[in-house]
Amino acid sequence: VRYFGKRINSLHKGRIEPILEEIAQRDMGLEINTSSISRGLTEFHPSREIIKLAVQAGVKIFTVGSDAHDLSTLGDYIDEALDILDEFELHNYIYEKRKAYPLT
Repeated sequence: VRYFGKRINSLHKGRIEPILEEIAQRDMGLEINTSSISRGLTEFHPSREIIKLAVQAGVKIFTVGSDAHDLSTLGDYIDEALDILDEFELHNYIYEKRKAYPLT
């Protein structure tokens, strides 16, 4: 918003849904990346709205990461991201040998 104005919040509409449907069909996952908060933004990447669209498209696999490039930020805001997964009744997944497994 700071650089592109409020229009940036809606540019994805109508464009991202087919991508999310393809992700769901291929059993791929999305990462909720928390590093945006550390950089002064107010939402994770992807935003709650896009997470909701992903769920509506059938995406079931989500991972959570802090994208830390320094030990001091490792794991920042992970609990908040996990709370979002709980809101949507989703599980956090890990990958091992290219296969997704839910953490329980």
